[in-house]
Order: sequence, then structure tokens, then C-alpha cells
Amino acid sequence: MKETASQKDRDGTEIDDDASDHGSAWLAWLVAMPIVYVLSIGPVGLIAKNHPGETAILRKVYAPVIWLHENTPLRKPLEMYVGLFGVH
Repeated sequence: MKETASQKDRDGTEIDDDASDHGSAWLAWLVAMPIVYVLSIGPVGLIAKNHPGETAILRKVYAPVIWLHENTPLRKPLEMYVGLFGVH
């Protein structure tokens, strides 16, 4: 049986390391998913270019990224990124 040293907070209550790790995993997901979503616009732009019939649904799904492109200083970086996939 593996013994581990337990940690205690200020009032002496034991801290569950597994719960802390679980919380860290959720935080990582919450940070990573919006980044992955925005970066997926490049490959999705390529799909839209090659399959024009899918453009309407993709515009709905990626409306927040389109808004970022049209209304924030991210216009140029997003255009450069999508350009890496051959989409102009």
C-alpha cells in the first residue's frame, strides 16, 4: 500500500490533492477551449473554401470569431492566421 503525506490548510483540515488536481484540469480546459475554438477558424476556413454549401452553418457556429475579426484589433492577426491555410 502506498502512503502519501497529507497536507493541511490553516485550520488543520486535510487538503485532498486529487480534488486540487481535478480543479486544475477544469481550469486548463476552460482556458484551452476558447483558444482552440478561435484557432480552429483556419482549418474551418479551408473547409468553407472547398465546400461552399457549408458556409451558412459555419458562419453561425463561428459568429463570435467573425465578430472578433470585424470589431477588434484581432483583424490582421486572424487574417494572417487564416492565410496560412490558403484562405483569403
